[in-house]
Amino acid sequence: MAVTRDGYMVGQVFLQMTSDRLELADGWDRAYLYSLRVRPQYQNLGIGSKLISTVETTLLRINFSRVTLNVSRSNQSAIRLYTRLGFHIVAEEPGVWSYPDHRGVWQTVSDPSWRMEKKLI
Repeated sequence: MAVTRDGYMVGQVFLQMTSDRLELADGWDRAYLYSLRVRPQYQNLGIGSKLISTVETTLLRINFSRVTLNVSRSNQSAIRLYTRLGFHIVAEEPGVWSYPDHRGVWQTVSDPSWRMEKKLI
């Protein structure tokens, strides 16, 4: 899902319904909010809250009762947002992931994170 202003994408969210890590998404009760992004100049305008609200409404409509996410321990503004919206820290995550860069060379990132969860019903 994406939010646009004047045809310009300012925010987006990605939701994962299933995962090989059932504590994140199990396909029937728990979904994983994989990514939430709002362009910096549009932050603190309620867009992130609206995106999460829409995710929650959608999940409830299809009978999911929990949503999880991982957030960098250093991202205090995101942690405050998620806490304000009812998420709770439930576990530590190593936050190690890899991706191919623009040259096709695999890069590894280490960003210790918190796993947060919200019960929807």
